[in-house]
Amino acid sequence: MSDSYQPKMPSQEEQDSAIDLLKNIGQVMVTWQGIESLVFDVFRYFFAPDHYDVAAVAFFAVQALETRMQMIDALMAQFANEQQIGDWSLIHKKIRKKSKGRNIAAHGNFVFFGKHPKRKAFLGKSTFDIGKFPKAPAEKDFYSHKELEEWAKSFILLSKDVHDFLSELKQDQALLLKLRARPQRVEESDQLYPRVYHIPQAP
Repeated sequence: MSDSYQPKMPSQEEQDSAIDLLKNIGQVMVTWQGIESLVFDVFRYFFAPDHYDVAAVAFFAVQALETRMQMIDALMAQFANEQQIGDWSLIHKKIRKKSKGRNIAAHGNFVFFGKHPKRKAFLGKSTFDIGKFPKAPAEKDFYSHKELEEWAKSFILLSKDVHDFLSELKQDQALLLKLRARPQRVEESDQLYPRVYHIPQAP
């Protein structure tokens, strides 16, 4: 591309298409935030209410969503029953699958495709990701307004799944008793297996 290259200014029709796509991207991101908030709600349920701040600090210290989900996997494996573990596993798989749409909305390239003045706005892979961006791109290689709308709707449905799962967890008194049991196993281990620290004596 030469320094003298000047992109064509979008027509009104193209501007309208761009605005619609930007709205769709916003819907995808906002509805995904709902899922991530509910995932934290599941995580913090394993902590006593007066330790929610501790749970929040630990959870948000981890940036990768998959790692956060694995933290919940570990809590489920330790404290939940087989039915709950199975239900959570299905939700985890759904979130992992749906997260691909969220990542595309967050990191994809906004592009016009077609011929001026009737180009359509699409979302696609980065043109600089040469290993994945097609050499001869076609419209099917991009994500349309309709696809982004479907992602947002599916995120809302997935949020309901997570919400319903959490509601069922909260009804399980056996789980609650296990989470609030005293002494905790770590406390028992401290008593049964006292640790000896070899600290050098001051001269």
